[in-house]
Amino acid sequence: MDFSIHCGKLHAVVSANGAELQSLKLDDREYLWHGDAAYWTGRSPILFPFVGALDKKGVLLNGNYYFMPQHGFARRSRFLPVAHSDASITLELTDSDTTREVYPFRFSLQAEYSLNSSGLRVAFRVENRTDRPMPFCIGAHPAFLCPTDGNRFDDYLLTFDRTETADSQTIDAGSGMIDPAVLRPVLQNSSTIPLHYDLFDCGALIFDGLQSKKVTLRNKNNSHGVTVDFSEFPMIGFWTPPGKHAPFLCIEPWVGANAVIGESGAFEDKPHAVVLQPGSSRSFAYTVALQ
Repeated sequence: MDFSIHCGKLHAVVSANGAELQSLKLDDREYLWHGDAAYWTGRSPILFPFVGALDKKGVLLNGNYYFMPQHGFARRSRFLPVAHSDASITLELTDSDTTREVYPFRFSLQAEYSLNSSGLRVAFRVENRTDRPMPFCIGAHPAFLCPTDGNRFDDYLLTFDRTETADSQTIDAGSGMIDPAVLRPVLQNSSTIPLHYDLFDCGALIFDGLQSKKVTLRNKNNSHGVTVDFSEFPMIGFWTPPGKHAPFLCIEPWVGANAVIGESGAFEDKPHAVVLQPGSSRSFAYTVALQ
């Protein structure tokens, strides 16, 4: 089941399957990738209870080893609506016998999509309903159409709101884990990354601890683009499938990332893992402004 929301010239569609954004339009112009198995079937999956790949597809929780698919199970789960108005929709996923087999906690994950005159706000709220501490990571994975209007991928730029000097982390192709010994210099006293497909031959660009709070994907030839405010997230990733020349770019605010080579394997030791005490909750939100 899909849910539509609108505000002025903005319109969005969200599916109950994975609480995944399906469409985001301004003036009937689509900005979100539509999903295509030739490149990638996703559109904007929610990554929970972890981001990326685990070491040998497993993680230690309370002394036991649990196996989960890449990016967790939320993106393959059915959410239920808990609130719906003209301009917003909130969907919720709670634990089940199936989720507790791989993630032994009682929880609530709510995803709220709301439109206003500035654009789209996406907020995630995680609540621990278990009587012991619950670690989690969470991330967004929205894919934006790029290129469009007969342009080339090389006609686009990523522009941050501050000047940065930062290396990208690198994911080892064999294990799917981040290799801390391999860093890629990408931002050198600059606020701009000119896009070209070769940038992604080694996988996603992954940044941790940037000074910037916003990044804009924009076309050098016209005024169209998107600005993502990721200020509540410590990490951000950028991805398009290597070697496929796909017509989209993912801009991904993350709390947590892939397993790191040499890590302990314990969930709570993962970089940026949040540990919720019983009965407590945490929220993270990002916004998308359309131009």
